[in-house]
This record gives sequence, C-alpha cells and structure tokens, in this order.
Amino acid sequence: MRWVGRPLLRYEDAVLLQGRGRFTADQAQGARILRFVRSPVARGRILTVSAPPEVTFITAAGLGDVKPICPRLDRPDYVAVAQPILATKRVTYVGEPIAAVIADTALEAEDLAEWVTVEIDAETPVVTLDQALAPNAPLVHEIAPQNTLIDARFETPGVAARG
Repeated sequence: MRWVGRPLLRYEDAVLLQGRGRFTADQAQGARILRFVRSPVARGRILTVSAPPEVTFITAAGLGDVKPICPRLDRPDYVAVAQPILATKRVTYVGEPIAAVIADTALEAEDLAEWVTVEIDAETPVVTLDQALAPNAPLVHEIAPQNTLIDARFETPGVAARG
C-alpha cells in the first residue's frame, strides 16, 4: 500500500470542530505548573543556585534516584552520553535546564523562575565542528574522546571518482 501522495481521512475533525475534543491540559485539573530555569551560557561550571524562601524550586540534588536520559545505539564504538534531567556540576549548552520552579499557575511559575539566581563560572564554549575536532580541543563531554560519539564513515562506490 502506498501512503505518499494519497489523501488520508481525518477522523478527529468532527470532534474538534464541535468542541468535544479532549486534550492533555483538560485532564490536568489541579496539577501544578513547572518552569525550567535554563543556562544562559554554553559552557561552564555551576557555582550556586539560589532563590528567596518563598520560591519552591528543585535542582539535580533534589531529584534523588532519577536517572539521566541515556541514548542507546547498538554499536560497540558508540559513546553514550547521558543527558541529566537537570544539570549537576556543569552546563554544556545554552538553555540546559538547571532548576525547576513549581507553582499553581503558569504565570506564577514564570514570575518565580525570574527569582532563581544561577551563578556559573563561564568557560570558552566549543560551538563549531572545526573547534570540536581540533587537536587538544576542550571536551564537551569528558567521556567522549576527541569530542566524538561515533565515527561512522560510509562510501558509495564510484561517487568519489565523479567529483
């Protein structure tokens, strides 16, 4: 059966157009709202995370046994770099979540997140492929030698000869 170029029937339209659709947010009545406090720098060591006492927030230390997200690839040469839910000691990209603020409404969570102070000892980031692969480049992840997670090379016979 071919799917490309074939019109597909949309079964959800009638329900949505009649206002009878159910969305995740509709089921979350009474749920609290979470907003992340994110890194403003691309690379550095986290020195402190603080907020006034009226701000409820959590950091990696408060996550207990929550494990980081760890991608998998069934290759022996693949370096699996764990992605923590919240950064612990270092940040490796702009926008990396460092803390989470919890509040009753989205507006309140957004406002309270502004009260969280993150102090980071910024370092020179590695932002281009040439920088990452240069000899003696700073490692983005300590477990990835030469900033390489996998070295996979593919060749198509005859393509190089046509160049």
